[in-house]
Amino acid sequence: MISFRFKGRAPGFSTGKVVALTIFLFLFGCKDPFLADVKLLTSNFLVVEGYINVGANAVTTIRVSRTVPINSTQEYAEVEEDAVIQIQDDQDEFYDLSEGEEGVYSSEPLSLSLDRQYRIRIETSDGKRFYSDYTTPIQSPAIDSVYWTRDAEGVTIKVDTHDPIQSTLFYQWNYEEDWENKSPYLSFYRYSNGDFFPREDAEIIAMHLCWRHAKPLKLITQSVAGLSVENVSQILAKIKAGSDRLSEKYSILVQQHALSLDHYNYFQVMNKNTNQVGTFYDPQPSQLLGNISRENSSEPVVGYIGAYTTSSERLNIRKSDVSPWGFDLDCEQVAVLMSNPDSVAKYFVEQGFLPLTVDEGRINMFAAKPICGDCHERGGNNDKPDFWDAIFEND
Repeated sequence: MISFRFKGRAPGFSTGKVVALTIFLFLFGCKDPFLADVKLLTSNFLVVEGYINVGANAVTTIRVSRTVPINSTQEYAEVEEDAVIQIQDDQDEFYDLSEGEEGVYSSEPLSLSLDRQYRIRIETSDGKRFYSDYTTPIQSPAIDSVYWTRDAEGVTIKVDTHDPIQSTLFYQWNYEEDWENKSPYLSFYRYSNGDFFPREDAEIIAMHLCWRHAKPLKLITQSVAGLSVENVSQILAKIKAGSDRLSEKYSILVQQHALSLDHYNYFQVMNKNTNQVGTFYDPQPSQLLGNISRENSSEPVVGYIGAYTTSSERLNIRKSDVSPWGFDLDCEQVAVLMSNPDSVAKYFVEQGFLPLTVDEGRINMFAAKPICGDCHERGGNNDKPDFWDAIFEND
């Protein structure tokens, strides 16, 4: 069976398994797995992800990549670099997107009118052109609140919204998380070649305080079609008690869109192919048809581009808000006799402990596991979010 994988992804969802299942069906129309004698040239399809962000000072971000066969030796697919990507409206006005991160293209802040139709135009570096269908923008209701609840299992984050005229039938949410990590101990020394050297102040601070960022690959949608409801509530995330995310400070930015029926249906097929296919009794994979095509060609393209306004809301949580939380790195200090070469070698060479500080007589060096003295060991970095001090200004 031929299947594919790729690296590019849209905020809030992953289409890797969709490509693996639906491109095969698109080309070969087979439900039962088998080993097909198909050349690997049937890969390299374009994957386009994102949406046209309509409204005041809104930035549109589009990610473009290529599929590769699952049996390729490549760990990830190639991102599509050096493409020319534009938003085009139905009055033939164009708005350029520029490439920042490889394969990720963003516009300047734009104030696109809700009274026009829009599409995405892509010209790849080899001169091929791709277009999404023109789409009418949809106004998204405002988020009423993003909030959390606490129970023995941890924290549940929810979003509430409402549409008083009940014109919005389909919703999608994505979110981004940022959280702060602190190492329990400060490492004032480093060990090298049998000796200890004092660290610079900047290095000590850098090892003590880090931040992490995540864009979970979750497809979160809800339909209220056929329901006489004004208020909508949705669970976004659950944070297990004791998780690193709430070990200090945590912030989540939630974005909400109203969807068209076609875009909602596209997401449902994607969700089914991604999460429900896996056993004989599961639903069979469905063909994933988006709204993007190559000019003068029937070459498959993976993706759906809509045009929406974006409602957003940020929620911040401190560890004191959820205490007792139960986060524990199991950090214990050990005293290492500095005059004993065997002890020094055991802890600082064999076990890779970090030297922390010495006692008053400079006889013992206190040490701990790296994860207890260097926040980078927990996956963090020193790129503090620009908004961090403002939202936690009283801490």
